Amino acid sequence: MRTTEVSLTPETDDLLFHVLSSFTTPGIVPLGAAFPSPAMFPSNTLDRSLASVARTMGAGVACMELSSGNEGLRRQIARRYMAAGMAVPIDEVVVTGGALEALTLCVQTVTRPGDVVAIQAPAFYATLQILDRLRLKAVEIPVHPKEGLDLSALADALKQHPIRGQCPIGS
Repeated sequence: MRTTEVSLTPETDDLLFHVLSSFTTPGIVPLGAAFPSPAMFPSNTLDRSLASVARTMGAGVACMELSSGNEGLRRQIARRYMAAGMAVPIDEVVVTGGALEALTLCVQTVTRPGDVVAIQAPAFYATLQILDRLRLKAVEIPVHPKEGLDLSALADALKQHPIRGQCPIGS
């Protein structure tokens, strides 16, 4: 098992963005992406709700909650954990703008540039972009469609490499 320096070329990045931009092409159904069609959104209702909230919010309210996320939402999440038998203080709950922000924050928390992380292969393309931008090395752990992560390959990788973290988001 070898360590791979994650280094995406500008051509690779361009190709990824080209594929992503094709999802907005009328008549194309993006079966390989988790992006719903804009036609599925109740745009008029969302527009009215957003305008209503914007009129009632004071200036700068949205920026006050950028660090950890909305306190009310974090409190609800902590309550859900409590209902499931886990005491998670509200201070330990962070609401992100999406999975990519969450993955980036998690990886940044446990690694430094040059560290080695284990990723599943095949990997979600954005995982590779994150590792590239954070200057991390990756050890690929094969994943079988029915059997899941190859645990023996992971065990071997942990013995052979100074793995600092594992990126759980894959395909």
